[in-house]
Amino acid sequence: MIIRRLLILLVLTSTYHTLLCFQSGGPILARNTATIKHRHHIGPLLGKKKASSKKGFVKPGQGKGYNGKTVVDPAPSTVDIPALSSEVLSTRIPIDSSDEPPTLSQIESRLETLYGFSPSLSSLSSSLKCLHFDPLILTVDDFFTSEQCDSYVQKAVDDTGLRSPTVGKDAASKDHRTSTTWHHKYEDAPELLAGACGVLGLEVGDKGEGLKRFEEPQTVRYRRSERFNWHYDALGMTSGEVKKGRDGNSKAGQRMATVLVYLADVEGGGATAFRDLGVKVKPEKGKACIFFPSLGGIEDCPCDLRTVHAGEPNESENADKWIAQIWVREEPTYEATVPEGSRAEDAADSVRELMAS
Repeated sequence: MIIRRLLILLVLTSTYHTLLCFQSGGPILARNTATIKHRHHIGPLLGKKKASSKKGFVKPGQGKGYNGKTVVDPAPSTVDIPALSSEVLSTRIPIDSSDEPPTLSQIESRLETLYGFSPSLSSLSSSLKCLHFDPLILTVDDFFTSEQCDSYVQKAVDDTGLRSPTVGKDAASKDHRTSTTWHHKYEDAPELLAGACGVLGLEVGDKGEGLKRFEEPQTVRYRRSERFNWHYDALGMTSGEVKKGRDGNSKAGQRMATVLVYLADVEGGGATAFRDLGVKVKPEKGKACIFFPSLGGIEDCPCDLRTVHAGEPNESENADKWIAQIWVREEPTYEATVPEGSRAEDAADSVRELMAS
């Protein structure tokens, strides 16, 4: 009888731990706590923090190494993304109001050391702001001119054949996101490509091959009350993605950077909110928000769990929220799937011209 009771207890314990690992659609949030990189908030952010390593980064196509130990609070949030443990949260380095903000050279070093980008940010000295240092969140004022913002909105309005409810090929359920997305040909979005190349230090290449790190350019509209609930931008966060990639482009690797540009002012709501970082970015016409969804916090995880974010509901009475956005992949091998005939190389000449001006 005692042996039987012990066996039942073992089965129940095993089942409980399995449920903890899979409560958010897969075992991706289950990690060995020993792999957490401990970081500390250290005053003025002056290089006193040991640079993180890329060791153990999981690309789409690998997806092994889950070991069943949780690093998150098992109690789900209101949208089924669990709260992070104190150990993970302790790795954050915020920008404290009493600290000196990081210099451009420190931001450049951070971009190169952890994320693999090599920008020269001197031309952005008056417009670039660092809202959070680890994970890194940047904004750039006047990333687009007012005329460019209006042009991207008009591209979407005129291009009804490419309109998709929710998020096109990346569609989430309608109770998770309510919006409309337009995918554009690369050649029709050179300003977005040129701006992203400039702030991240990406080269176009002789034949435009460098632009093949970019996914399809998008314009997204949020009408009154529309929103995008808490989510991750990195690939590999739902069942099946780690093994074969979300869109058949697994050879292009992970999403290394998110670049979004607000195309209109929004009077109320509509902010891009980072749940665990205490950061909200208000939509202001022409401003860009740039962050890095895949590296940092925990090794062997395809996502920086600390970058969970949401598009808050648009509460404006008279204005839609509009954004242009693009994701940057790890390798220059991305092949666009929509719209038909879109090729990154076709935008090369226009992007070079804009970057030279």
